[in-house]
Amino acid sequence: MRINHIKYRLFTVLPSAKSALLALLTLASCSMRDDNYLKDKKEEIVDVIPPDDDVSAITQLIIDNTNVIGTFQMDSTTMIADGIAHTHIRYLNQQELPMSIHVLEVDLSNGNLVAYAMSPYNDRLYGFQRISEMARDNEKTGTKIMAAINADYYNTSTGEPTGTFIINGLQRKINTSATRPYFAIMQDGTAVIGRAPVAGQGEEINLNAVEHLVSGNEWLVFEGESVNYSNYSIEPRTAIGLTQDQRVYVVIVDGRQQYFSNGCGMEELRQMMLAFGTYHAFNLDGGASSTLAIRIEPSRVGTGWAVKNRPSDGVERAVANGLAFAVVE
Repeated sequence: MRINHIKYRLFTVLPSAKSALLALLTLASCSMRDDNYLKDKKEEIVDVIPPDDDVSAITQLIIDNTNVIGTFQMDSTTMIADGIAHTHIRYLNQQELPMSIHVLEVDLSNGNLVAYAMSPYNDRLYGFQRISEMARDNEKTGTKIMAAINADYYNTSTGEPTGTFIINGLQRKINTSATRPYFAIMQDGTAVIGRAPVAGQGEEINLNAVEHLVSGNEWLVFEGESVNYSNYSIEPRTAIGLTQDQRVYVVIVDGRQQYFSNGCGMEELRQMMLAFGTYHAFNLDGGASSTLAIRIEPSRVGTGWAVKNRPSDGVERAVANGLAFAVVE
């Protein structure tokens, strides 16, 4: 009734505009009808995955030694540096839900590769920064960061990491939990995964001999054996594992995206880390924090790092710390 009343008054005042206004109001009225064929109409986005009969070696390990993959769809492997391989795998899980995961293999026995911790803006203060930007600000002279990942959980108000954090030999935070896992780089360049990096608890480690250290929360593999876990949720994930011959495996799982990737639980991560032959492996911060950034060689806009996974927030999240894998120039 209100629309009709306004229409009458306008027609009285502006008779010369009657035809134009009548057409406009008719269109507006139609747009509010329940049977309007345009109402809530959205273009359907179809994720077409072409057939792929060429299965990479890392994907074959997962297929042969786990029940993670229900139906393989496709994968691709890129050697981003000598000793660093990135594999992207698309598949349907056992519930026939779409999945997208990334596996990073880093051979730290290669003398030209190093790993080190990263902090926001390469600063000593707690804070937040995106991994793709953290790689830029933390790249050390004489090295080229080829890949970077998110690391520990953190206080979302202050940016303080939950676990122990050591960077460039500086002990930024020490957590004395006897079970909390860590990934460390010693001063001699050796990679170590262990727990409770304080004397008298768990595995003793000389903190003064640690150059870099980031922490996680849930063990997946300890001394080559499965570890019971307490987190059963299905989420985006980041996990890291280490073999006895200094090979690092990182798994980034996209999730919370129904038609692209649904995430996974600790069981799937554990199965994959065992399939890769890791001696120790644990879960890092996940959810929207899960990030894998790969180096982009110089272009018109200069060197940068592209996020290869799809963070569940739709954009890359700023996090409290990270871990870089770099080539020594």
